[in-house]
Amino acid sequence: MQTIKDKFGWLVGPFTIASLWYGIYIGPGFAGGAQIVSYFVGQGWLGVFIGPIITSLVASTLCFLVLEYSRTFELYNFRAFYDGVYGKFKLFFANVKEFSAMLACITISALSFATGGRLIAELIHVNYIIAGLVTIGIIAILIICGQSIVLKSSSLITIALVSLLIYIGIRGIAPSWDSMVKFTSKKVITTTYKDAWIKIILYINIMVAFIDAAIPSSKGVVKTKRDSIASAIIGGTLVLCSTIMMTIMFSAGMPDVVGVDMPTVWSLEHIIGAGFSIKLIYTTIAYLAVISTGAGYLYGMAERYQVVLNKIWKNSSYQARRITLVIMLVCLGIYFGRMGIPDLVTKAYGIIGRINIPLFELPFLVILPYQIAKYKKTNSKTSLTNL
Repeated sequence: MQTIKDKFGWLVGPFTIASLWYGIYIGPGFAGGAQIVSYFVGQGWLGVFIGPIITSLVASTLCFLVLEYSRTFELYNFRAFYDGVYGKFKLFFANVKEFSAMLACITISALSFATGGRLIAELIHVNYIIAGLVTIGIIAILIICGQSIVLKSSSLITIALVSLLIYIGIRGIAPSWDSMVKFTSKKVITTTYKDAWIKIILYINIMVAFIDAAIPSSKGVVKTKRDSIASAIIGGTLVLCSTIMMTIMFSAGMPDVVGVDMPTVWSLEHIIGAGFSIKLIYTTIAYLAVISTGAGYLYGMAERYQVVLNKIWKNSSYQARRITLVIMLVCLGIYFGRMGIPDLVTKAYGIIGRINIPLFELPFLVILPYQIAKYKKTNSKTSLTNL
């Protein structure tokens, strides 16, 4: 008889990739709730169920295709992956992707400053700029000195936040249900259907922000097609369920919840009626998620661009380059973070989405399966010839 370990042990790899996906997704934008309001319920009834389901399905498909492409062609490097996909056009597309990654880096830095600052400010009533400076300072220190600590604790933070989100969902869905049904049944739309769909589609870019991190992380972890499928299903299910729990709750707060810096905290107070203890637990875990995501994502950017900086600053040390890049990210994060969370989420993510979706994410749905099928067909013919 097969033991449980023998039967389900293969799921360790897919769970690793799914956790990476979910861990990046529940970063500063999701933890505060601003991106869910901006891209889903803020657009109207389409954003309560239809929007999250469609974007999650597309994101899961992209997850599967990217993992399969990396596994098939053994491309586990960010640049090598995009060079392989775009071939003779790689110079243009890879450089555009680098530009997009830089924008994402600045946005994550700014959101970490803004969301971390607001979480602390609304809990203990201190100036949010001071709280934001403390947050971005912690992230900077972790990147330079102790990023491994964040990586080791990220899974525990994810489990804690998932547990709390389930609790919020259980507490929040019942009091939100009637208002949500009224909101969706009346087909409330806050803009035109065209603009609403554009905004919802742009959210795909936020859902698949983990892909660049998944490419190197999948090496030696995703070994079979079954692993790719399981990673996509597990990650997509976690993302979809968490998103819909939030859209149900936020739809009950429409239109008051629109424009609120921290919709989740607002909903805890006005919809669930949570006391200080629940707010304290949520704020603590969400704050740790902001730090974890910020440090993890920005660490990768610092590592990537310190190599580029080395070509210009030839006599510099590795640590000097990293410190310089971190200081730049901190300054940019503080500058743009003062825009306010709703504007930052809408404008910054909107620009990045308008670059990535038409040039990378939607084309991947066609290019990746075509190249994988072509490769397998060619190899199959070669194998038959050698028989």
